[in-house]
Amino acid sequence: MDQSSTLIGNSLYWLHTYAAIVLHDHGEYFVLEFDLNSQSLAVTELPAHIEPGYHTLRIMPAEDGGLGFIHLSRFNAQLWKRKPDYDGSAAWVLDRAIDFGELRSTWKGDSLTLVGFAEESNAILVSTASGVFVVYLQSMEFKKVSNTVFFFSHYPYECCYAAVM
Repeated sequence: MDQSSTLIGNSLYWLHTYAAIVLHDHGEYFVLEFDLNSQSLAVTELPAHIEPGYHTLRIMPAEDGGLGFIHLSRFNAQLWKRKPDYDGSAAWVLDRAIDFGELRSTWKGDSLTLVGFAEESNAILVSTASGVFVVYLQSMEFKKVSNTVFFFSHYPYECCYAAVM
């Protein structure tokens, strides 16, 4: 699986499917968590009704800082997050739904392909028939970053530096 991990708190998370055949009786995607403190692994299943697809899911920090993921389907996206229940367990809840339909004329094509996520700027990269775009999830602004179509993985580079006073 060539998706990057995300660090939330003291745990690394990956979206995974290959080991699903060993761990479960079906080949669905799940989240693999490696706790850096306890050096232990845990498995979290995605909601049952999510149709998994390699270029439709991406693990990411939720807007409140917890574990989340984005699910892309044609020109719609759903942002999900893990929310603790009253009994100490946690469940996936839909945090926000996004309709990219208004942008269809700009982006062209029948659907979007999720090709990357930039954690620091909370942005996704999508490939369309007219190129690759970055979409900032907070403001919903977007810009074209490449004319090349159908890239399958992007690893955005973000850097930070201290301002000179």
